[in-house]
Amino acid sequence: MEAIKPQSDLILQQQELENEMTMMGVEAFRQKTKGAVEKGIEDRTVYGASLLDNLLPKVVGELEALIAARSGGKAGRRGQAFKFLKLFEGRLDAAAFIALRMVISSLSSQDVKFNTLSVRIGRALEDEHHYGSVREQDKKLYEYLRDEAKKKFATHVKRKVVNYHLSKRGMDKNEPWPEKAIAVLGATVVEAIINTTGLIEKKTVITFDKGKQRVTFVVATEATRKWIAERSASAEVMRPIYEPMIVEPAEWSSPYNGGYLTSRVRPVRFVKTHQRGYLQSLEDLDLDDVYASVNAAQRTAWAINPFILTALNIAWDKDYSLGGIPPKNNTEEPPKPHDIEENEEARKAWRKEAHQVFMENREMDGKRIGFLQTLNTANRYQLFPAIYMPYQLDFRGRIYAVPRLNPQGPDWMKALLMFAEGKPLDEESAHFLAIQVANTGAFDKIDKAPLGERVQWVYDNEDKIVACAENPFDNRWWTEADSPYCFLAACREWAGWLREGEGFISHLPVALDGSCSGIQHFSMALADEVGGAAVNLVPSEKPADIYSLVMAQAIEQVRLDASTCGDNQAVAQAWLRSGLLNRSCFKRPTMTYGYGSSQFGFRDQIESDTLRPVYRAYQRGEGPWYFEDNGFKASLYLAKITQQAVERTVVKAAECMAWLKDTASVVTSEGLPVRWTTPDGFPVVQHYREQKAHRVDTMIFGSRVMMTITEEAKDKNGKPMVSRRKQASGLSPNFVHSLDATHLRMAVLQASLEGIKDVALVHDSFGTHAADTGRFFVILREALVTMYTETDVIADFAAQMKGQLSPDSRDKLPKPPTHGTLDRAAVIDSDFAFA
Repeated sequence: MEAIKPQSDLILQQQELENEMTMMGVEAFRQKTKGAVEKGIEDRTVYGASLLDNLLPKVVGELEALIAARSGGKAGRRGQAFKFLKLFEGRLDAAAFIALRMVISSLSSQDVKFNTLSVRIGRALEDEHHYGSVREQDKKLYEYLRDEAKKKFATHVKRKVVNYHLSKRGMDKNEPWPEKAIAVLGATVVEAIINTTGLIEKKTVITFDKGKQRVTFVVATEATRKWIAERSASAEVMRPIYEPMIVEPAEWSSPYNGGYLTSRVRPVRFVKTHQRGYLQSLEDLDLDDVYASVNAAQRTAWAINPFILTALNIAWDKDYSLGGIPPKNNTEEPPKPHDIEENEEARKAWRKEAHQVFMENREMDGKRIGFLQTLNTANRYQLFPAIYMPYQLDFRGRIYAVPRLNPQGPDWMKALLMFAEGKPLDEESAHFLAIQVANTGAFDKIDKAPLGERVQWVYDNEDKIVACAENPFDNRWWTEADSPYCFLAACREWAGWLREGEGFISHLPVALDGSCSGIQHFSMALADEVGGAAVNLVPSEKPADIYSLVMAQAIEQVRLDASTCGDNQAVAQAWLRSGLLNRSCFKRPTMTYGYGSSQFGFRDQIESDTLRPVYRAYQRGEGPWYFEDNGFKASLYLAKITQQAVERTVVKAAECMAWLKDTASVVTSEGLPVRWTTPDGFPVVQHYREQKAHRVDTMIFGSRVMMTITEEAKDKNGKPMVSRRKQASGLSPNFVHSLDATHLRMAVLQASLEGIKDVALVHDSFGTHAADTGRFFVILREALVTMYTETDVIADFAAQMKGQLSPDSRDKLPKPPTHGTLDRAAVIDSDFAFA
């Protein structure tokens, strides 16, 4: 995409760009809607989905009334239709869903004949009755028929394929419905929609195509067309494509007045929430420090890194797919086994693999679109000397950049951005730049070594570092790094330092990352000396590695299971043979434990991070596979072992998480949301409401269609009900997120007061110039100590919960976990707490 040229009046140009953001969103919305209409899936548009959701109960009610009125009465002109409609008693939602979906999908067409639509709907209802019975009798066969039908386009071919397979299995015993009955049934349902919804109407015209004849069409009513136009006009401007700003964002001093400059783009709110009452309540609170920290982050001036932008453009154009960027093409579906028709086991295995490839390709499609959109934004803004990120908070207080191109994205997106204003390096600050090189490379676990060893590693590998910086596509060592593009950007910066020496102007953010941040905050809150030592809150000569500690605990249990006769012996032995029980296998589960992840979340992480790449390589014939299935049982087994290992390592954190869950249950029993205020005064409201889900599962022309309709559950007084399950499970991660968000805001505010202008923030990762990192290094530790020594966050939270409850419920609150003996102030002297 062509770069935007900066104009002399940047404020005026920013106003114009904000209008463009809205118009780009409008164009994207219209293209998506147009595509849906052309594909015959108008029911999936914004307005179509809304119509389907709101009108379905009305149509169901009308069909129920029709059946009730006919029961015991005369058959009448449409008696045969009601005979077949009664087959859907108990499942009229499916019949109504099918009909409404087909009607809505034809709203924009002007040539849908009443008779044609009636037959199509009647035929679809026949299919649902016949094929729905297959779903009840043989779920596996039903799924196979669904997959086979998906591969065909024409409706009559889909039906032939499904009927062929049913005939082979002797299951085609359903008598075809009479053609007249199909047409009359469809017409009855269409008229039910006309009579109850006001969505469509019949319009009769005289045509002369084949002599003079009257033809009845089904068209959207004038009210429907007007509503669609208004709904679309409203929706399209509410979906701007937010981009960086070219001037400093407006500062926040209320929940409504920061970020973008004009109303030409949909305004962002200080806190991203749908609770208007909550936003209004913020106006009465003293949030000066909270606003000041976010404003400080917004004042950071960024620029596009031209070296990384060029590398990404070349990599995409040549389809190199290097360093984690998505490939241009999807993975091909695995070949069918030659005996798929006769071999049920082979068919089942192939279906699983094909589905997995389909899901991976769908995920890759999303990544590819996101990559190209962001790359286009970077190309558009590359000529501006400075760009800025407006920020807002989520309901826990975590800070998020609003534009899609931002410093909180994946590795390649972070690398695209550098500080607009550089700062000169000296020997001391160059050491912090070297640490950034080592940390982003993470070769041979150098990012876990003492800081001096990380610096030395960079000097030892200077030749390879410079080679990557000078010609990254002939020297691809950087692609093996933990964060390939950030490492490549750091290589380029280090090469500049080597070339120019003292006084070299550096623009690269140097990041200081927390050591398993969730556990750090639980350990500080509870003064947990054991957990604190595991996550580097205690000074030491070498960094502690909680991931390796968990790994050791887990492997010990796996070895025990492998040597003991029992249900787990075979899978344990397979894990030991595989060689996959390494630190990286346990890193993400351990890291996310403090944020509420547990056994089933661990299973997904182990399967996707560790097993899936190996399994895909095995399918390509590029390596062995040690497990009996595709890895489900193996990942489930190791997830359980991992959770036990984590909880043995950080006992206090596990106690606190259980206490928070029990506390939430007591608060929710009174129908209350959970509210608390963070140490810097930010109010958090956790309010998950109970949802009633109504699922419609149909099979149209051999293709499965599902819809889940949700609505808020109400109590006997008509008030929305609080979800006890979500409130209990959500409190622990939300509480610790509110704590890490508080620490970030306190650190950024202090850094700003001391003249550190530029910061790169990703929740538990804190970046600034190499020249400022020495002081920022200390500020991060000081802010953490201040936060936990000036406030007992556990006692304070317990008191806040008690204050919200009735006297009868206060005694039901569980006692907070006891504190340990961690010397919180000693964090100041820990090199590795944030490194």
